Amino acid sequence: MLMKSINRSMFTAWLLVPVIAGLLMTGWPPPARAQVALPTFPIQTPDDAKTWGLDSLGNMMRSSTAIGQPLVLNPEFKVPLPGNLRSFVKDRQAALRLGKALFWEMQVGSDGIQSCATCHFQAGGDIRSKNQVATQGNRRLEKRGNGDASLDEILGYFFAPADPDTVFETVFGITWAPNYQLVAEDFPLVNAQNLYLRSGDSILPDTANGNRDDVVGSMGVMPATFGGITPGSPVDIIKTGTSPGTMRPTTGRNAPPSVQAVFNYLQFWDGRADSKFNGFNPIGRHDTSKPKYFVNLRGTRAGGLQTRTLNLELASLASQATGPPLSDVEMSYAGRTWPDIGKKLLRAPQGGAPLRPLAYQTVSPSDSVLGPIANPTGPGLTIDNYADMIKAAFRDDLWNWEGGRQAITFPQAKLVRGPLEMNFIPGDHQIVDDNLMNTRGAKKTPLPAGYTQMEANFSLFWGIAVMLYEAELVSHKSKFDQWMEGTASLTLEELDGLNVFVNQGKCIACHGGPEFTNASVRGTQQGKENIEPIRRKDGTPSFYTNGFYNVGVEPTVNDISHGAPDPFGRPWGSARQFLFQKNGIMKIPFTIDGLPIRHLEARNPVDTNGDGTPDQQELWKVLVDLVTGAKDEFLVCIDLNMNGVCDLSDDIKIKALDQDGSCKASHLRNVELNGPYFHNGDAASLQQVLQNYDVGGKFNHKPLNQVDMLPDVTELNLAGVITPNGNPAEPALVAFLLTLTDQRVKTEAAPFDHPQLFIPVDGTTPILTPADPAGFFATQIAAGNIKELPATGAGGGVELQPFISYLAPFTYTNYDENTGKPPFIETP
Repeated sequence: MLMKSINRSMFTAWLLVPVIAGLLMTGWPPPARAQVALPTFPIQTPDDAKTWGLDSLGNMMRSSTAIGQPLVLNPEFKVPLPGNLRSFVKDRQAALRLGKALFWEMQVGSDGIQSCATCHFQAGGDIRSKNQVATQGNRRLEKRGNGDASLDEILGYFFAPADPDTVFETVFGITWAPNYQLVAEDFPLVNAQNLYLRSGDSILPDTANGNRDDVVGSMGVMPATFGGITPGSPVDIIKTGTSPGTMRPTTGRNAPPSVQAVFNYLQFWDGRADSKFNGFNPIGRHDTSKPKYFVNLRGTRAGGLQTRTLNLELASLASQATGPPLSDVEMSYAGRTWPDIGKKLLRAPQGGAPLRPLAYQTVSPSDSVLGPIANPTGPGLTIDNYADMIKAAFRDDLWNWEGGRQAITFPQAKLVRGPLEMNFIPGDHQIVDDNLMNTRGAKKTPLPAGYTQMEANFSLFWGIAVMLYEAELVSHKSKFDQWMEGTASLTLEELDGLNVFVNQGKCIACHGGPEFTNASVRGTQQGKENIEPIRRKDGTPSFYTNGFYNVGVEPTVNDISHGAPDPFGRPWGSARQFLFQKNGIMKIPFTIDGLPIRHLEARNPVDTNGDGTPDQQELWKVLVDLVTGAKDEFLVCIDLNMNGVCDLSDDIKIKALDQDGSCKASHLRNVELNGPYFHNGDAASLQQVLQNYDVGGKFNHKPLNQVDMLPDVTELNLAGVITPNGNPAEPALVAFLLTLTDQRVKTEAAPFDHPQLFIPVDGTTPILTPADPAGFFATQIAAGNIKELPATGAGGGVELQPFISYLAPFTYTNYDENTGKPPFIETP
């Protein structure tokens, strides 16, 4: 609990660190400032670092207290995975192979091109620069509360009407548009601090000073309406009477890295991928319809096909995996369901064969997972269908119902839209004769086509298999890890940078532990520490969700993120769920993570009933800044049952909430490779990220952001600061951050090796022509619409580079000739 005493009081810069790593890449040094010497640093050895909660990932995963299950490729390591995997998986190695194949499989996309990896191909992220821009579709009106002023600080912008921006701004004479090619001068998206325009309750960007509220995201599938599948075809049918679009749409948020994601307690920037996997969609417990998967109990007294509900713990990766394949922005034609994807990948045409795994993609024979089943003579695997891969990986009773002429249907199924994807809500099922015909005179009408048990359960197989693959993507061999384990040395500059990281930079306050994020399973204690009390800058005590922060990079109303409603109108964030239920605003029909609130100091016991025994007490939060030793304390609740914790039965004294605009603190490992930065892609380089923290958040003023920002987002002004060893503080911090890169990630070596991938790099890239796929890809590569990412084996390949190095060179004419960019405008 050492770090718990400083996590919030030391906050300051949850992305400060990523920023500085880019300084060396984008034009050092910054403008000179007066040199200020720092005091002697406390960290000189790995043991010193451990007192701050730091360690190598290897040490953490080897620990006897490590949470989760052993990895397949490195059984000495445990990562956060469900404890009851054996209830579903009969062979982890087979499930790992299935998960890796599915993650990289282009045939999953409705257009035969889009895979999960299409948006997560560089160190788990996306560094494409054309057709990656979108207007701000998540914006809301600046209307806090809901008519009751006493609840304004709890309601925030939760009920604010939507105010989507549908027009790209013109900044410095440049107007973005679909298929726009980003250049270096387009970043950062916000050049002027605290400058914005108002139009009634709308917040508009101040384009004259270089601000835009557009987003850099990831382009997806060519838009169309789903009309079914043709067994054996990698391209879905487009609904009769409709036509495909002409430009691939772009997501409204930047793609977060999939590498290292196994340590996150929740997934996505807004945390909507639940830690409890329900088998069908990302929202877990939020789907109170309790969707059911199918188990074949033949040979038992119950007999036949039965249904079960699922609440798989520590499975946010499985939850996340079920989102993009149904997104009509990312991978799917509008209206496709999970059983449809199962039918597409599993069903054979009459007299033919089903889709072959990775049929258009070569796999290296030395691939760390798929190598033993790689096709030695061409694309694909030696296992010629996904059904056999599922049978090898999962328990027989999840797929072996034959049904004869019968099939499963979902007559009540619906798709409910989330922020980016469609959530599949299956509803009650029916068993029908798949060939039955209703006859009325001479007219025959077939019943809706059904699904096999394997097809109906496909989302379950997909989620668990992809989770098990992504769980292996752990980068534990960085220079920092080796130093912590005594097998490498840090330079004096790198060591100085580590001390800046935990002291003046205060980065560790939100990027703590070996994972370098407080949004981790360990940091939240598997959700038990999700709700934390904090004091705002104005002195008001408030609650927030651990690991999710508003850092003022854009107006809060542009994207309230973790503070937003789920598809059914309930809050995503634990802190808002708690205060909504406690204050009678809304009943939350599932367990709220973070309750009861623990680690509080009991004071002032009171005997209210006169029997001589105290029956009430105050519970106070005590925060200690371990850098300065300063203490802050405030009353959280009156403990009415004397159990030492605050819960829904107590008198909660805090009536404020910091939730709106907060996003998950991304980990900092391999950060040099993970641009563009922030959830909206605001920054192309880490130097530009630093601008946000040097000014204490670009939008740090009242009332727009300050009530939702954590109090320690303050001006850093590290430029010009000198360490005790004579090193400038910022380059030293950069040097330390670069020690967090795992060379295996940088060279795509095992376990980060991968199959070949064809990536759309132009928004006009057409739908796959399945009759001649080799000719299609060759033609599109020649036209500049597709880029080939060659397969790598266990030994890796060419080193990856930072995002900014892939951008087109500077082309604007009105930029400062010395710096190559407009000056960042700092205002009072």
